[in-house]
Amino acid sequence: MSKFAANRFPHLALFLATLSFQTAFAQGELEIDRALLMESSLPSYVAGFRAAYILSIYPDFQFPRASYWSNVASVMTQKFSSAAPAAIWVVSLYLNEGMTQLGFPSSGRNHPYLAFAPWDYSEPYLRHFDSTGVKIWLEVEPGAANVDTLIHLTLRRYGHHPCVVGLGVDVEWYHAQAHTHGREVTDEEAQRWERLVQSYNPAYTLFLKHYSPAWMPPSYRGDLLFIDDSQKFFSAAEMIDEFKRWGEKFFPNRVGFQLGYPADERWWGKLNDPPVELGDALFSSIPNTYGVFWVDFTITQIFPIIASAVKSSLRYPVNSFQ
Repeated sequence: MSKFAANRFPHLALFLATLSFQTAFAQGELEIDRALLMESSLPSYVAGFRAAYILSIYPDFQFPRASYWSNVASVMTQKFSSAAPAAIWVVSLYLNEGMTQLGFPSSGRNHPYLAFAPWDYSEPYLRHFDSTGVKIWLEVEPGAANVDTLIHLTLRRYGHHPCVVGLGVDVEWYHAQAHTHGREVTDEEAQRWERLVQSYNPAYTLFLKHYSPAWMPPSYRGDLLFIDDSQKFFSAAEMIDEFKRWGEKFFPNRVGFQLGYPADERWWGKLNDPPVELGDALFSSIPNTYGVFWVDFTITQIFPIIASAVKSSLRYPVNSFQ
């Protein structure tokens, strides 16, 4: 059930790099009680959104202001008792032919299969999230780019932000130029990436995301968060059944789910409050559910940017943001 794909960075100039670059980093064992750390550093569960700088999916091709996103996260958490506001914030978007683009300028060094944006669109948003308490996982869509390099570039740039709690890899775009649905992650890769992420902060978590368990590491679990972004279901019941299997597959690790894809609107669009009804069903039926994230492809339908312009056409509770 491959996710919705849209044109990437339609108004952003691409700086394509072709020179080779290799890095080697010595990884030491982290002497820490992981279970205790996770208990003390992360809330019981989170609710929020997934956001990417794909202008074509937003009204008038305008990426919403930071206040909009923090308000969305706040309202999402109010729908679930004791949940903390959180988001999956995409900082690297897959382009084509193995290329991915990071949403900030290059430091001047070239990296294979890596392009950079002419400005840093995430920095002002992350500063805002620092002050509003939204927990952020920075996501990369790697393509053929070296994931270790992406981790280093991303966390060196944004690791100083208190809002950042980890990093994620969208496996559907891992070597997507050669594998239609991405290349499966090996145990060695998953362990290395997790250690690398946690070398920046032992409290960070790494998530891996795909719509099929077959693309996840065969046996390595560590403290990984496993996120399912399946779509194209016939009904809410079918979605919940599939997500239950995902939760069982990776138990006792935490799992998360992305909701609200356009391909499923034919049935979630009939619900009175889609985030609440679907989120409640997942939290109550899958004991290791850690997070639910409404996707940006339809988020302005659920949380309108200008309430007066859309209120008459929506049956959902209207929230005036921005």
